[in-house]
Amino acid sequence: MPHRLPERLPRVTANDPLRVLSSACLLGHHVGWEGGPYTADVALALAACDRVRITPFCPEDRILGTPRLLTTLHGGNGFDVLDGTARVRDTAGNDHTEDFLGAAQHMLALAQAQRIELAILMEISDSCGSTAVYLGAPDNKEYQQGPGVCAALLMRHHIPVVGSRDYRTLRSLLQQLGSDRLPPLDEGNFCETPWYQEYFDRSETPDEATPD
Repeated sequence: MPHRLPERLPRVTANDPLRVLSSACLLGHHVGWEGGPYTADVALALAACDRVRITPFCPEDRILGTPRLLTTLHGGNGFDVLDGTARVRDTAGNDHTEDFLGAAQHMLALAQAQRIELAILMEISDSCGSTAVYLGAPDNKEYQQGPGVCAALLMRHHIPVVGSRDYRTLRSLLQQLGSDRLPPLDEGNFCETPWYQEYFDRSETPDEATPD
C-alpha cells in the first residue's frame, strides 16, 4: 500500500523543518493503555533529524488518561465510527465512542495548529492505526482493514498518515532526510508482511499468530 509523502520533502531545512505528528508512545512516552511506552526506533530516528520538528500526542491519554482499559472498535473501522455506524468499547463493555470522537478532534486541532505535514502513528491502535485495527473484543483476536478513529479524521482532512510498521515508506523518508538510522532493507510496509497478507486473504478463523 503506497503512502503519500509531502511534496516539499526534498526542500526541507533545519530552519524550515518537516512538521511531523507522532503517536507519543512511539517516542517513549508512558501513555499506552497499560501505562507503558511502545518505543519505535523509526520514530526516534525521525525525532533525531535536524530537518524534522516532531510533535508527540496521545489522543487516548488526552481523553481517558493513563492507565485505562483497552478499547477496540465494534462494527467497523475508524471511518465507520466517524460516520456513526460503528462504536468504540472497552473490555468492560463501556461505550467510549463520543470520547474517541472528541479525542480525534483534539488531534486534528493540534495538527492544524502545528501545520503538520505528516503523521507517524501507532499501528493496530483503535485511535492511531492506519491499515489494520481490532474488530470487536480483543480476546477474539480478530482484525479488520482500515484506520483507527483519529487516523481516519486526519486522513479525511488530507494529512498523510504512515503507520509505525510501514518500514519501506519510513526508510524512504529517513533516507531523504539524510538519516543513517534506517530500517533493514528486507523490511517492507505492514501490508506487505506475511501475517497481513495471509490474514486478510482468507475467510476462516485465524490461528493464534497475531501481529502484536
